[in-house]
Amino acid sequence: ATYRTKIISDNFPTIVIFEVNVLSTAYVMYINGNEVASVGRIGKTKDEMIAGYRPHIVSYTPETNELDVVIQVSNFYHSKGGMWSHISIGAESRIKSDHNFSIALFLIVAGSLIVIGLYHLAMYSINRYTHSPFFLGILSILLGIRTLITGNMTIYYFVSGIPWEILVRAEYLTVVIGMPVFVLYQYNRFRKHFDKAILYAILGVGGLYTIIILFTSAYFFTSVLNYYLFITAFFVVYTFIVSIRAIIYRDQGAWGFMVAYIILMIAFINDAIDRKSVV
Repeated sequence: ATYRTKIISDNFPTIVIFEVNVLSTAYVMYINGNEVASVGRIGKTKDEMIAGYRPHIVSYTPETNELDVVIQVSNFYHSKGGMWSHISIGAESRIKSDHNFSIALFLIVAGSLIVIGLYHLAMYSINRYTHSPFFLGILSILLGIRTLITGNMTIYYFVSGIPWEILVRAEYLTVVIGMPVFVLYQYNRFRKHFDKAILYAILGVGGLYTIIILFTSAYFFTSVLNYYLFITAFFVVYTFIVSIRAIIYRDQGAWGFMVAYIILMIAFINDAIDRKSVV
């Protein structure tokens, strides 16, 4: 596919900045006929192209009052290709400032989650009277890793050579493994309110999709994500009912868990909606 737009202005800054996020799954960008950015290698067949994810900050010095922007995209690896988000255009100071702020924010969030996760794993290694700290620690680390991947691809600033296949599998696994881990945490907190048959169903569905992600092509497992999210929606409703029952029976920590649950589910639903728009 080819995207093309013309930008005309008599007041271009000295340097125009384009913030290009994810285009699926390889692209080349031209401005006034000059190649200014590329990710992966575009091609007319799967054998010709190489998939890639990488954010780009493109600097361009306008020589006229018109910018002819062309982006060529190819995709044979993901179930949906093309432009997944808008491209920000503006002055160098504003775009780079906003970009650096978002990267710093994602790093703080990811780092905090990973540290919290490691702390709970350390506590579990010292005192194993309950498995809750273990599952909470794993969940926090998974959320931290996901933030590094989906938050402006922040992980690329530290490990730039990650193959696309590994990155996309890791991104999906954080969701698919995260749900069963969360449920196991809730089960260990409020065991008397949880039906074991539902628990085994959640673990079974998560395990099946995990196998699909590990052993099938990215094109296939990204195409069936919506089915997994649809099934998971029923499990989300059930875990909410369990949380309500824990509050009604005044179980210790039930209200605190409910607050954390609501925050996590808002993030999950937002992520599902975001995936729905591109998957």
